[in-house]
Order: sequence, then C-alpha cells, then structure tokens
Amino acid sequence: PLFRSKIVGWDSVNYLREFKALRELKFKGNPCLEGEQEEDARFLLITRLPNIERLNGSPVSSKERQLAERYYIKRFASDQQRLANSTEFNQLHPRYELLIKEYGEPTVGPAGPPTGVLKDS
Repeated sequence: PLFRSKIVGWDSVNYLREFKALRELKFKGNPCLEGEQEEDARFLLITRLPNIERLNGSPVSSKERQLAERYYIKRFASDQQRLANSTEFNQLHPRYELLIKEYGEPTVGPAGPPTGVLKDS
C-alpha cells in the first residue's frame, strides 16, 4: 500500500499507470490529496489509474469510474483551454485527451459536485 507514503506530486500518481497489474491501491494520507474532499480525491485517483478495481478498500464500479472521468474532464477544462497543447498540461493530465475522445468536450461552467457533469454520450 501507498498509505501515507508522502507522495507529493500527481506525476508520481500518473507513473503508477505503468504498473498494468496494479488493481488494488490504498492511498490515503498522501500530501498530493491535501485540500481535496474525500470524494474528489477518490475521483482524481480513479481517473488517473484506469486499471484500479479497488481503491482504499472499496470497489470501483464502472458507473463510479464514468462519473469520475466526467468530473475530471470538467474540473480541468479551464486549465486545458489556458494551456492547450502544452507539454506541462499533457504531462500532468496524460489521459485528458483520451477522455475527451470518449466523453466529448465539457459544458461550460464550474466543476461542481462529481455527478453527471458532461453531455450524455
């Protein structure tokens, strides 16, 4: 488990995608999650780690994954527009373009709570 492992940057979380067999992860108490609501932090981790099936002891359903990915797109849409095609954005959000292809462009407005945040596919 990476519980309280002092992981500060999301780039380290993104690197975990390279471990294709990683299906379960305990990740609470890491500095990169500070300031995030528990549900938001879970959604960010689920989106960044597409192979995760259990996170912090709870299963990840396909419905929860879809909500997480849609929330992620909405949350980082303004950053993407501001830093469009920048190496910085692409490194920090390596799955963003793939998610846009799957779900479409986000609607305009704040991210809000992690519920149906994009148009239906």
